[in-house]
Amino acid sequence: SASMVKKGSCSVCLASFYGIDSGVGCVQCACNQQGSIGQQCNETGQCPCKDSVTGPKCDVCKDSYFGLTSTGCSSCNCSLSGSTSLNCNQSSGSCSCKTNVQGDKCTDC
Repeated sequence: SASMVKKGSCSVCLASFYGIDSGVGCVQCACNQQGSIGQQCNETGQCPCKDSVTGPKCDVCKDSYFGLTSTGCSSCNCSLSGSTSLNCNQSSGSCSCKTNVQGDKCTDC
C-alpha cells in the first residue's frame, strides 16, 4: 500500500516490506522470527532463512530436520540402515522404521 512506501521516495518500500513493482504496492515480508535470520525479505518476498529452515517465510524445516525453534531446526538423525527415510515427523522427530526395526531413530532390532 502507499503508506508502506519510504517517505521521499516513491520507488522504495519501507524496511520489512517488498513488492514496489508488483502493481499493488508494498507488502509486508512477514518473515518467521524463529526461522529467519532477519525480517527483510528480497524483492520476491523470500526471507533469509537459517541453515536448517526453508520456505518463503522461513517457517518450514528442511528435509531431514524437525522442530523449528529460535535456533533453527534439529537434525532427524534417522538410522541409514534402519529407517525407510532420512525424514522424520516434523513435531516429534520420530523416524519411520523398516520392518522389524524400532526406536525413535530406528536403531533397535
